[in-house]
Amino acid sequence: IMTNTINSLIREIVETMAVTALTVTHDMSSVEQIADNVALLETGIIRWEGETKKLWETKNPYITQFINGETKGPISVI
Repeated sequence: IMTNTINSLIREIVETMAVTALTVTHDMSSVEQIADNVALLETGIIRWEGETKKLWETKNPYITQFINGETKGPISVI
């Protein structure tokens, strides 16, 4: 519940103040709630960037591995 409250506050501030917010998270439900655009950063390299709604359409192996929580793929699992 606290996460939803914080997400709502971020969205409210962005909309009412006409500002940009940068949020770093691994929580995909938060991404869906607050982000217009997303970048996936892995080992200091942007592996994918685009509109949030396109996350679910991409065939990018970094995104599909991350979203599905898969252990096999281009992202090394430690």
